[in-house]
Amino acid sequence: MQPYLFPYIGYFQLISAADTFVIYDDAAFMKQSFINRNEILVAGVAKRISFPIANASSFRPINDHYIPASPLKVLRTIEQAYAKAPYHQVVMDLVSGVFSDGELNIAVLAERSLRATCEYLGIERTFVRSSALEYSREDASATEKVLAMCSTLGAKSYINNLGGQGLYASSDFDAVGIDLGFLKPEVSEYKQSAGQFVGPLSVIDMLMFVAPDEVRKMAGQGEVISAHSIEAAPQ
Repeated sequence: MQPYLFPYIGYFQLISAADTFVIYDDAAFMKQSFINRNEILVAGVAKRISFPIANASSFRPINDHYIPASPLKVLRTIEQAYAKAPYHQVVMDLVSGVFSDGELNIAVLAERSLRATCEYLGIERTFVRSSALEYSREDASATEKVLAMCSTLGAKSYINNLGGQGLYASSDFDAVGIDLGFLKPEVSEYKQSAGQFVGPLSVIDMLMFVAPDEVRKMAGQGEVISAHSIEAAPQ
């Protein structure tokens, strides 16, 4: 999966459903995606936050993109938005820690946000960067790249988000003895600052209001559905 900065809880449900999570950091950068942006709650309303990217291009991989400077303005926005949240200080320390040493590579920062959140929640998984794997990249389709990574890792099953079901066919995975599944995320409501529940937002929002043990339980939700079941269902 492409690395996102502090994604919503459904992303962590995908992490929880796997033994090894491949951070697809050498995939092409997608403009207007959640790689470098998300939403938080500001005065009861969802507000977009964005970590600016210098010279963003869909012709270069994610790990060849950088933010121009430490995102102090964005961090201040988060700080102010959740000043009265019950887990404000510990979560601000977590978020600020991701940016603490001047690292500007967006793939590295996004990976840090995933690892730091999982560590805080007590979710132990193996993380691997796709850029560190030996697999076929040249003139390969999306399916061929995923299958090559699965082969390198000795995977017996591959899980993607439900939104990716149009990208892959079970027959391609069956041919090499790999089960293909898709995770249907489940976003439960939780008590925010006030008013009607707003979601899904960045996991930052959930971490600010919910105890880590409860967030970990939420990260264990979601249903993995076999690709065969989806393909056999009436359209």
